[in-house]
Amino acid sequence: MDLQITQWLHEDQSEDEEACEVAVPDLENDVDEDGIIEDFRAEHPDDDTENSSSVDDTPLSNYSSAKSRVPRRNILFHPPGPKAAAREIKTELEAWRIFFSDEKLEEIVRNTNADIGKQREKYKRDRPVQNTEDENADASSSTKIRPSFAKDASVVEMKALFGLYYLAGVLNMNHVTTKELFDKNSGVGYFRATMSQARFEFLTNCLRFDDRSTREERQQNDD
Repeated sequence: MDLQITQWLHEDQSEDEEACEVAVPDLENDVDEDGIIEDFRAEHPDDDTENSSSVDDTPLSNYSSAKSRVPRRNILFHPPGPKAAAREIKTELEAWRIFFSDEKLEEIVRNTNADIGKQREKYKRDRPVQNTEDENADASSSTKIRPSFAKDASVVEMKALFGLYYLAGVLNMNHVTTKELFDKNSGVGYFRATMSQARFEFLTNCLRFDDRSTREERQQNDD
């Protein structure tokens, strides 16, 4: 009986040894080191410094990077805030004059008046002469007159026109008609106190920021 038990124990031990030999793989032979390195280089091409070299074929990795401070003259510092003449601004009006200087306003008025002169010809109409003191005056004679809103503009009036534009924007009245703006009952008193509705519409129609006569030439040069 003892002999049979001993034989069974030897058989179980031999089966365990065979199972261990089958279950444990040969890790040393299965690992492909060259394949892993090639995959890494393919995924990180910028990290491959082994083949990088200088003119004399010296690997760049052999050169030590020079550490030095940037010269003060090469440091560009741009402080925040207004620049140049804008630094002296104290009021809103001074800020506005940066964009619309007196010279620019005079140019706008000059170009606007040039168009006013052309538009004014359309408003000519005849009115009989009413001077009865002139004995030589013919009763059928007439004189050319123009409406008052067709006169030339000035820098002061141009500033007033821009002010009305700003006021309409502040009051959210950009989509309101000029008739409503100048209405005596529901309109804005500042508009009627500044100029008439006819003058406002006429100046808005004739407003020019550039010389219309040279516009085509300047457009060709811009191209």
